[in-house]
Amino acid sequence: MYAQLIILRARNGYAKMEVVIPVDKTKQFGAFLSKARERSGYKSQRSLAIDAGISAATLSRIESGVQKPTPETLKSISRFLRDVTYEELLEQAGILDDAQASSQRSENPKSDNSSLQGLAFINSGEELDEEEIEYLRESLELFRRMKERKAKEREGNNK
Repeated sequence: MYAQLIILRARNGYAKMEVVIPVDKTKQFGAFLSKARERSGYKSQRSLAIDAGISAATLSRIESGVQKPTPETLKSISRFLRDVTYEELLEQAGILDDAQASSQRSENPKSDNSSLQGLAFINSGEELDEEEIEYLRESLELFRRMKERKAKEREGNNK
């Protein structure tokens, strides 16, 4: 990490100095998640962690910028945050970049959940509710994007 010193000159001749210390993506995401949690009515990390089915220690490490979140953890948390989507959490965490997210949205607009095409292999006679269908679709989309990204990285390494 590095610091940058900026000196600004005011009209009255006095100089103002600022030290700008860039914050890494994990710490930025932690602050973003903390604010989203509070806006959603969760005063404590523990209460959100309990609702999301994750450990309070994991949420604490994510919010403090010590630990990078996994997509699965973000999926669990996203169900309980107001005004923040799972995809936005992935973008903010640096798991899904902005270009991938916008191309994904334009290529695959939200489809209606009445069709279970592609999900029949897990539908063992029990009916899936809308939330389960949406979760499976989003998980599959994320997996495919990550798989595509890894394939591109391998192509770049082979050149």
